[in-house]
Amino acid sequence: MSLKDVRLEKQITDWAKAYDQNGYLHGSILVAINGRILLNKGYGMANWEHQVLNNPNTKFRIGSITKGFTAMAIFQLLEKGDLQLNDPIDKHLPLYPNDHNITIYHCLTNTSGIPDFTAFPDFWFQTMRLPSTLKDRIDSFKNLELVFGPGTDYQYSTSGYLLLTAIIEEKTGQTYADYMSEHIFLPLGMHDTGCDDGRKLFRG
Repeated sequence: MSLKDVRLEKQITDWAKAYDQNGYLHGSILVAINGRILLNKGYGMANWEHQVLNNPNTKFRIGSITKGFTAMAIFQLLEKGDLQLNDPIDKHLPLYPNDHNITIYHCLTNTSGIPDFTAFPDFWFQTMRLPSTLKDRIDSFKNLELVFGPGTDYQYSTSGYLLLTAIIEEKTGQTYADYMSEHIFLPLGMHDTGCDDGRKLFRG
């Protein structure tokens, strides 16, 4: 290890320590250069209620990064011929009202016009913190007026990706979690990746 690397490692460690001492860090940090790990440590709390500390192996929610995995599953079904990008969503979800001809493509590209349920006033302070079913989430927006006509504009919408999730389950006969594990995570060697149901406690 060169003197430069020793200094860099100390700088990074001191920086993390200072933030931790001031209560600014709650997570895990991995810093590596050219295959050599300079820092790999957890900071702060993973779970306040049960007093579980973060560690280098703590599992974290990845939020909307999940959308990339959902899109990958849709394209897997496309390759199998189970669906087409221009299919209206009610072709695969018959109970979803679709007078405006919203398609799978619209949901993938955030051009559906469906209101984003994460923008509802009570979402961040109440709804997000409570477990709910996929059906309950979809019911919360399925009868609302569109923000714009499908394909005429762009607006980020997690709601559209919930519809894609429902289509994946409908076409495969599997839960979203099971499909992801069998067809994406395990084939890619992602053994520490899975779907959080909002109820199970993870301790590392």
